[in-house]
Amino acid sequence: METSYKLTGNNTLVDFSADAHYIIISGYDGGFKIFDTLQNGIYYRTRLKGSKSDINIRNQAISPDKKYAGFSALNKIFVVDVSRKEIIRKYEYSEEERMSSSTFCFFHHSPRIAFPDGEYLRIHDIETGCSHSIVLPHGAGMTDCIAIDPTDKIIAYKSSNGVNDIRLDREGNIVSTENNEELRDKVYIFEIETGKGLNILSVPYPHVWGAKTHLSQTMKFVDMETVLIWRKGYGFSYFNIRTGAEMRTIDWHRKGFVCGEFEKAKIYAGDRFVLFNNATPDSGSIVFDDSGRIVKRYSLRESGLEFILYDTKEDRIIYRQKIGWCPATFHPETKQFAWIKREYDENYKRSEYLCIREL
Repeated sequence: METSYKLTGNNTLVDFSADAHYIIISGYDGGFKIFDTLQNGIYYRTRLKGSKSDINIRNQAISPDKKYAGFSALNKIFVVDVSRKEIIRKYEYSEEERMSSSTFCFFHHSPRIAFPDGEYLRIHDIETGCSHSIVLPHGAGMTDCIAIDPTDKIIAYKSSNGVNDIRLDREGNIVSTENNEELRDKVYIFEIETGKGLNILSVPYPHVWGAKTHLSQTMKFVDMETVLIWRKGYGFSYFNIRTGAEMRTIDWHRKGFVCGEFEKAKIYAGDRFVLFNNATPDSGSIVFDDSGRIVKRYSLRESGLEFILYDTKEDRIIYRQKIGWCPATFHPETKQFAWIKREYDENYKRSEYLCIREL
C-alpha cells in the first residue's frame, strides 16, 4: 500500500517519530513541517527568514516522547513544543562550528538537548532552563556527529576539524589553516554529568575506491557499552567505548557495493536496520579497483542513486528503491518507508510529494 501527499517548499530531510505518529520534514528554503500520519495532513509548519545559505536546514530531530521537535539553521537550534505548535527555545552556537546548521540530539529519558558549540558541548534542560557544558579538545568545532547512550549518562563526540584545513574562532575569524591531528579520526567519550573524559576511540579510515572520506555523519549507541559508527564510503563499525576495540565491521566493498558515492546513513531499532543511499554502477559514478585506479567512468546521474535498507542481524538487503537524491526514512515497527518524491512538468516546474509505503 502506498499513499502520497503534496508538499510545499524544497524538502530535503524526512524522519519518523518513535511511534510513527509524526513525520518531520525540513528543507533548504528554511521550511520545517510536522506531518500527522493519523490525520493525513500537516500538523505544524514554520519557515525561517534570512539569506539562502543560512536558512538551509541540514539537521532535525524529534524527541523519543514526541514532546519536542527541533531543527537547526542560522547558527541556532530551534526547539518546537509539539502540543503547543510553537517554537519555545532558540539555542545559539558559535562560528567555530563553521556550519549555519549544526547537529544536535534530544535525550532519551529527560527533557534535555545536547549540541556542540565550538570547544564545548552544551547540555540544556528545555523545561527548567538549567544547563552545563562539557569541555572538548582544543580545536574542536565543525562537529561531525554526536550520540547519547540509552541511559542518558554518556555522550560520544566526533569533530571534522581533524580533516579540514581551516579552523575558525567563535566570531568566525580564521585561526588556523593546518589540520588538527589530535582530532583526526577520533571519537571522544564523555560522562555527561561530570564532563569527565572516559575514552578516545581511534576510528581509522582505510583506502577505499581511491579516496579516504574521514566523515562519520551518523553515530548511535547500540547499548551502554557499544557505539555504532557509519564511516562514510566504507561501512559500519561497532566499537566498545570502554576498551576502544573495534568489535565488528560491515565493509560495503566486501558486500559487493563497488561504487563510492554514499550519502548519509540512518540506523534504526538499535542497530537492526541501516538505510543508506548508494550510487549504482549501471547508472552513474566512477568505479575504482582496490589500488585506487579507475576501471570504469560514468557521469553521475540522479537516477543511479539507490536507497538500500539492510538488516544487520540477517546480513541481507531487505528493500531497495531508486529515488535519486530524494530524502527517505524507515519506521521498523510499522515497516513503513517514507520519502520525498519530486516531479517536473514540461517547463521544469517542480512538485514535491511525501510518499509512504508499507513494506
